[in-house]
Amino acid sequence: MDKLMAPHDRPIAAGYRVAGVVASLVIFVCFATASWPWFVADMYWLLPGPGVTGGFALLLLGAVLGLAMLTTPWLAFRWPLFAIVVALLPIVVTVLDPHETGVHFGVLAALGAVAVTSAWRRPAFAVAAVGTALLVVWAWVLSGTSMAAPFGATIDLRYGAVPVGA
Repeated sequence: MDKLMAPHDRPIAAGYRVAGVVASLVIFVCFATASWPWFVADMYWLLPGPGVTGGFALLLLGAVLGLAMLTTPWLAFRWPLFAIVVALLPIVVTVLDPHETGVHFGVLAALGAVAVTSAWRRPAFAVAAVGTALLVVWAWVLSGTSMAAPFGATIDLRYGAVPVGA
């Protein structure tokens, strides 16, 4: 078991690089297409130029955040702990105003990407990323807030599954 979890510096396998590309695309889509809460919706005025509509501005700001966050799988190849910290950065807004802003689904996607890509060289950090994702989900469920999801969707805890036969 110790050998399985031991870090190493072997070259990164091609499959892990493909996983990094796919994970980066998923993270980008999660952030670029999300239904944004106040902290982004109130920032559209930052974009210069006439004719910039609020919807386009939100999409552009989401894409910029998505570009920043899609680096997490690539950071995890060399610096997995730093990648976990970067993946958790959007939670700062949730902590600042937990009643207005829920957790963003992209955080979970980024932590999953860190788990996948760090598993090659640093398996213990892959386990840490999964554990961190579980803590984020646990805190979200306890908070009772909604979660911003891709394509403008919202995951709301108020509407649970209907029992079979009800």
